[in-house]
Amino acid sequence: MPDKDSTAREIVPVEPGSELLGEVMSLGRVNAKTLGYFPDGAFEDYASRGQVLACVEDGRLAGYLVFRTSEVTITLVHLCVADGLRGRGIAKALVDHLGERSPGFAGILARCRIDFPANDIWPHLGFTLRNEVSGRATRQVSTLRVWWRDFGLPDLFSTAPSDRIVAALDTNVLIDLQSDPSEPEHEESRALLADWLDDSIEYVLTEEVFAEIARHPDANARQTRQRYASHFRCLTDTDREFTGELTRQLGDAIGLGESDQDTSDRRHLVLSTLGGASFFITKDADLLAAASHIEKSIGLDVTRPADFIARTHADLTEQSFAPIRLSGSTLSMRPYADADIEDLVRTFQAFDRSERKSELLGILRNALAQPRHSDGQIVRGQDDGLQGFLLLRFVDDEARVQLLRTTRGPLSDVLARHLVWLAVQRARQEGCAVIRLMDTHMPPATEGVLGVLGFRPAAGDMAKVNGLDVMSTRSLADHLRAVDPGFTDSSWIEDTVRVLRREQSELPSQFALVCERLMWPAKLLDTALPSFIVPIQPEWAMQLFHARLAGESLFGSDPRLMLRLNNVYYRSSRPRRIEAPARILWYVTASRERPSTKCVAATSLVEEVVRGPAKEVFSQFKRYGVFEWAHVRNLANNDPHGIVEALRFGHTDPFERPVELARIRELADRAGVQMPVLRSPSKVPTDLFTAIYREGFPSDA
Repeated sequence: MPDKDSTAREIVPVEPGSELLGEVMSLGRVNAKTLGYFPDGAFEDYASRGQVLACVEDGRLAGYLVFRTSEVTITLVHLCVADGLRGRGIAKALVDHLGERSPGFAGILARCRIDFPANDIWPHLGFTLRNEVSGRATRQVSTLRVWWRDFGLPDLFSTAPSDRIVAALDTNVLIDLQSDPSEPEHEESRALLADWLDDSIEYVLTEEVFAEIARHPDANARQTRQRYASHFRCLTDTDREFTGELTRQLGDAIGLGESDQDTSDRRHLVLSTLGGASFFITKDADLLAAASHIEKSIGLDVTRPADFIARTHADLTEQSFAPIRLSGSTLSMRPYADADIEDLVRTFQAFDRSERKSELLGILRNALAQPRHSDGQIVRGQDDGLQGFLLLRFVDDEARVQLLRTTRGPLSDVLARHLVWLAVQRARQEGCAVIRLMDTHMPPATEGVLGVLGFRPAAGDMAKVNGLDVMSTRSLADHLRAVDPGFTDSSWIEDTVRVLRREQSELPSQFALVCERLMWPAKLLDTALPSFIVPIQPEWAMQLFHARLAGESLFGSDPRLMLRLNNVYYRSSRPRRIEAPARILWYVTASRERPSTKCVAATSLVEEVVRGPAKEVFSQFKRYGVFEWAHVRNLANNDPHGIVEALRFGHTDPFERPVELARIRELADRAGVQMPVLRSPSKVPTDLFTAIYREGFPSDA
């Protein structure tokens, strides 16, 4: 129900493309001096996710609130009240409404500059001061106060490894940031310093920036820019051989260039990739025109400041990475043998971190000598060259990752993350309650996925607790108490157990979602997290998770490896049945050409449901790369402005044994529930979900 009072006040969600959203944008522009630059595209994006609330009094906009969610934390992006209406409780009404509609979240986080008058309002809105941090690097150093409104649930990610978005700045953007803020041509770049972007983003420079500054003819300008640039972390050339390889790949994609500036631009791009940046922010028209070729060749996303800002909140909201499509890469995976050892050592020995050859040889040979307790897999490319390696050892109820390596190249990061995911799956299949990462020379890319999968520091390593099968919240609490991986900080376990064991009818859905992700593959019974069965056409199931349908897949025909940590599925917006968060069973619809259909083949967690005009929704998620624009437009009856729905899902669990339609009917009869309709998404009772899930994983029984 909307919040109302005697002045005909109501709090309503703002729909994308609506007249009310236009009014919100206008109010935001009027207050841009304190709120920061916020593109119209970002407003549309947040609205499509249901993350813009408006306070309307007597038919006119009185104020609005923009927020985002990450795990169990809500972060305020904007909180704005119209001039002349302040002091009437509008801000409090907006924040209270946000809290009431957000069960299962730990609380609301807000940041505000200490020198802004609005900084005094937060205690009156139920917030307490957490700490003070430095604002973005600007000419005049600012201080931000961090405020927190607590809902009484713990933030389970407080001890998780951080995963900041790293974005490299081109020299032209750096100069804008350092220049006079009153000059309008610098406004777009200076918006990168807005406080709402917070500390989840790290801006960096490459050493080529300093080389370009050094070439400036004016000594005063050189010194000013050098001082300003020194505030940023600098990416340097740490691997000449890999630098040369990336430079060749980039040259093949966009050419070597004809001028010294072209050479400098390419060095910026290569050093950004080498240093681990995901984005390169520039206003250079030639680089922006070649952005798609650059991304395909070296995996770097080249974007201008406004586009980066409009897209950033999606990366802050989503899990730690968007997957690269590998299905067409013809990678293969097989167990390693004695004949592979020399090649493995030659390829994966970490010379830069003083790893001894004898040590690596010993690990590889000892594992081969104990095949019942070890599992070693090598990944090879189309040319049969080594791409990756994973070695697990099973000790009691632990799965220990002794080696996890990838070769350097455009696919190395996503492959490293897939190998971490595979290790978690293998631990589950072996019934291991704990998985421990013991390789101290793992690729840096693995760090970005560890927190999402529930890994924590433990006695010099990283460890994760696995839940097993379908469990009650109390059983999961007992399981957490019984397992002791030796976490450096186990407070998050105590927090989780406290919530799981508290007297309540159901665990809130958002908290249940986080628990299932952290304790994957556990599925919780007595929670408010709903389950749905969703029909999917065979061609999309083949791309997303169903390896038996795939003529070519990431690793051949093994369904355990058809995994994505995040993915998106588009559907018509009608009937409108699924709300996030939720759990779904994927039902693969019939196909005469493909026999492995008419079955439930996987389960996933739905992180969010985004509805809006087809063109805008596709723009938000096109980097996932499975669907083309023509497919999405077709869902909207070829109308770019027609409404479609995107399900962003993760933690997909492909079934060991897909459950066929006839068996689903039998299980529904046995559970005493109505057979779900399979033409569109249907809600599934917990008993039926449990029966189908256990049928799909007989090894868990």
